[in-house]
Amino acid sequence: MFSRKEHDINEGIDIPAEWQEEIVIILNQTFEAECVAQNKSFDLYGKIYNDELLIVASWVDNSDTSVLPVSCFLSVDITKETKTDKILDVLVDLAGAFFDEYFSNKDWDDFEPNWQETKHKKDVIYYKVTRENVALSLEAENILKEDIRKNQ
Repeated sequence: MFSRKEHDINEGIDIPAEWQEEIVIILNQTFEAECVAQNKSFDLYGKIYNDELLIVASWVDNSDTSVLPVSCFLSVDITKETKTDKILDVLVDLAGAFFDEYFSNKDWDDFEPNWQETKHKKDVIYYKVTRENVALSLEAENILKEDIRKNQ
């Protein structure tokens, strides 16, 4: 659903829960001052496909789900030989760099809803920044998956 490539709704696997939890802890600790001051925290979503690794780091309000989050989507092409844990580290570093920039500029409003390409060292990385509520979108996706299963 969030991928920059076309994938079947049932394709791909979630990134391991321990990776997800570790990254959320890192982001929340790194930006602890902003988390406390704004009563917000990070959520992280990720999928591993045969040809793509995708993560979405969302800055969400802890007490009001109607407040639109800031969601940074990062994607990279992978192959069977790709060490996903290593490239995931690169994506997490880039998510941190993005939020560093976001927090350093109180007037930041540079949303980019379309996939953009950038180079980081030897890797080609794709990104977009939206106000998408990823948790809500995932709920909708799960409803669609359930409907598909019922109609098969």
